[in-house]
Amino acid sequence: MNYLLIKIRTTFCISIFLLISALFSGIASAEDSLISVILSRRQSIVGIKGVQGGLMKSPQPSAVIDKSSGRMLISRGVRAAYYSKSGAGIIITSSGYIVTNLHIIMGAKNIIVELYDSSSYPAEVALAYPQHDLAIIKIKASIELHPIPLADSNKAQLGEQVINIGHSPYLKETLSAGKIISLAKSRLTGEVEIIKVNINLYKGDSGGPLFNRSGELIGIVSAQLKSQDRSTLAIPSNKIVNLASDLIK
Repeated sequence: MNYLLIKIRTTFCISIFLLISALFSGIASAEDSLISVILSRRQSIVGIKGVQGGLMKSPQPSAVIDKSSGRMLISRGVRAAYYSKSGAGIIITSSGYIVTNLHIIMGAKNIIVELYDSSSYPAEVALAYPQHDLAIIKIKASIELHPIPLADSNKAQLGEQVINIGHSPYLKETLSAGKIISLAKSRLTGEVEIIKVNINLYKGDSGGPLFNRSGELIGIVSAQLKSQDRSTLAIPSNKIVNLASDLIK
């Protein structure tokens, strides 16, 4: 009797162990699959530089002796000055349209886009929406472009897991996971206007992607709040679709 009871208990424990192992194995497999999908989206993410050029006077005066008169002349040299802002962008059409944050290219005389294969192309502004901090730029690439799949951001839920591929010079192509901690919706339409997530944003990450668990773009990161939780705001994907509907068709 005792032997039978021990055998039953042993069999039960083995069954539970196998069930738990299979469950965790399935979870690990699903996570690996998700990571693979997210990483495959890297070819849809670009680096963007907004370059401002101009001339400026040297802050330090220079002294020159006039050979004809022997007098010392004081002059301030003029030199070329360049300043650039950097960030990320997302390819939304195979024809070369890219969405990014307007503040990255604001005031730039030249816009340079770097693709996943490190090739670079000049870009022109197609559309700009200052009230949304969004810009659509256009490049003419000699290689095939891969637009990113867009999610329905109005279906976003509080607590939903999201993933960002960093594009900061310090943490480029790193995966950061977090959750949606707030959704700002329009009183008139009920549509999501701003997504707030608990993912840190670094310099150069602006304009980068925010993915849902299906590997679809649910928003682009825009700004980090100066608060204790260092949360980040993202512009929802539906906003991009609505503003660039004529280009995405």
